[in-house]
Amino acid sequence: MNRIFLILASLLLSFVVYGFYISQFEFRIIPITKKTEGQAAFLYDYKIAFDVYSNLSSGSGNVLTIAEEAKKSHLNFVLISDTNSYYDLDTDKYLSDVGILSGAKVSDDKRFFIYYSPTQKAFFNKTSKDFAKDEDALIIESHPINTPYELTQLTENKFDGLEVLNFKSIAQKSWRESRLSTMWSLLYYPFNPRLALTRLYKEPSAEIAVFDQLSQLKKVNFFVGAEATARAIPFADWLVKFPSYEMSFNIASQHIFLTSELTGDISNDAHKVLTALKNGHSYVAFDALGDPAGFEVYMTENRKKFFTGDDIAFTKNLRLYYKLPAEPIPFYEVVLFKNGQRIDHLNTFEGLFAIESPGVYRIQVRLSPTFPLPDATKWITWVYTNNFYVNPK
Repeated sequence: MNRIFLILASLLLSFVVYGFYISQFEFRIIPITKKTEGQAAFLYDYKIAFDVYSNLSSGSGNVLTIAEEAKKSHLNFVLISDTNSYYDLDTDKYLSDVGILSGAKVSDDKRFFIYYSPTQKAFFNKTSKDFAKDEDALIIESHPINTPYELTQLTENKFDGLEVLNFKSIAQKSWRESRLSTMWSLLYYPFNPRLALTRLYKEPSAEIAVFDQLSQLKKVNFFVGAEATARAIPFADWLVKFPSYEMSFNIASQHIFLTSELTGDISNDAHKVLTALKNGHSYVAFDALGDPAGFEVYMTENRKKFFTGDDIAFTKNLRLYYKLPAEPIPFYEVVLFKNGQRIDHLNTFEGLFAIESPGVYRIQVRLSPTFPLPDATKWITWVYTNNFYVNPK
């Protein structure tokens, strides 16, 4: 009996000591003291989270709670997308200095999609087809979670963007592929939630391949869904808020590029955000690795500048310019993709890629951070940009 007690006590002590070691760990991607002076004067970077649910559907918190959690995560906007709303939506508003955009997740027999309009809030007696026909609204094809995307169906549907990254899908895939690794991440969670959730991440290669194929058939934008409910573990009549809204928001977000600052007027600001998202003026960042504020990307031809989502006439002088916030600490690479194929890369925090022919171009910024034992280093994409559409002149 004493031997069993000593073994259990030793295991518990080892777990606590390891937990303390884990709790002290943080990713150091960008040295703060060496960060560049900031973004270009003509670019303003704002953060927004999608696929967020309140207690009106599958979430655990009300809108005010969500706004307060979003503020802790330095988000500028949250798009509420409660499922199958049968009531008229609330108006957009600022709460706790965070813009709350009232949208919904709409379903029909074949698909789910996220719908948002600053003006159309009436849902009663409308069908999914009514929303799908609204060309002025933002429509994002929602990740099917348990099944792969079907390219044929995506080609037929009308929408502005594809939810390529969805963290519920990523967590489920991690569980299917390695239950031991997923359980190990759960043991991390009380000590270092950010690290625990980051360990689960694996590149959604199948979804990215569909996005790249679809991008050659029609214009489509790259989106990330937080799938934030803060109630992954319902238990009796109370809830374990795991992972919290704040932690879900801390993992990844959509970053919007605007050429003018927001004003604080929700009507004007919502219209700016909607226009930027529909036009593809955004990128996705894996914020858990580090703050990408200061990141820039655009195409340039002489003195003209073109942003992601733009249609651009090909010329021999066309270049793709990027700049990271600073020189990353771990190994890194900035990879240029054309029509879904990797064609070039650079290992400098600022650079130019020559664009030699028409095509659909985007870049990924990949890092190789070191994880605590028993893990090692692994490559993770920090930034996914939206597409540049370079057309024959």
